[in-house]
Amino acid sequence: MRLEGFIFGQNNLHIPAVVTLVDPEDNSTQIIELGKDERYTIDGTETNLRSGNLKVVFSSQGYNSLMVDLSTIVDGARDIHLQKNNSVALVLIAAGLFYVLYSKKKKVGAITTNDVTPFLLIAGAVLGFTALKKVLDTLGLGGNPAIPEQQNPDSPWKPGYWKKYSSFTYVIDPGTAKQYAETIHNAFSVFQDDYNAIFSVFSSLRTKANVSFLADIFAQQYNEDLLTFLGNGGGVLPWDGLSSEHLKNILTLVDKLPAK
Repeated sequence: MRLEGFIFGQNNLHIPAVVTLVDPEDNSTQIIELGKDERYTIDGTETNLRSGNLKVVFSSQGYNSLMVDLSTIVDGARDIHLQKNNSVALVLIAAGLFYVLYSKKKKVGAITTNDVTPFLLIAGAVLGFTALKKVLDTLGLGGNPAIPEQQNPDSPWKPGYWKKYSSFTYVIDPGTAKQYAETIHNAFSVFQDDYNAIFSVFSSLRTKANVSFLADIFAQQYNEDLLTFLGNGGGVLPWDGLSSEHLKNILTLVDKLPAK
């Protein structure tokens, strides 16, 4: 089992990181320290730990750690994207947003840019550009890369897209689709979204029809639109869901797939 790639942090930049291999059987570990632009390489047969049941933990100061099971990953390149650890900042910004919205309810008129400008400035200073852009998208003041697909009635993200074909080159079975849907649904939590798990799902799909079938199964299981869910993560806060950059990566990946 061999795995390699780069570690990315905020704004899709390479970051220094620590890669820790853990053997659950005896809790032994092997640590690899990486500089900002260093590529990590893990070969399960060349470690000083037992191969076949290794856990790999990717960590970097100021970011949430990510743990993966080496035995469940296909050999090859896999870049790792770590999420900024902003748990305390999120609570503060949430309180600020709640105050803005609550205050506005006492007045006449819709929320405007002027109403949220102080909040956006504070959010930008505390959370940085990525989270600030997510706030702008949610308030309708920024760009949302999913809008063209949501407005396109023939989009492969629509549950009905796959039904227009009578035959398929690559078929995804319902059981696999249900597992993929569950992986995506469980990838979102209050303080961390597992972009890597979500991207791995879409990397496994071979056609646009596969994506549509997954969207169909997802809607049946969770009564939610798949593309909308990726954008909001099932949450209500402005930073819930994938960032615009991560969502654009998945949209680009799907757009390059053959139809069926």
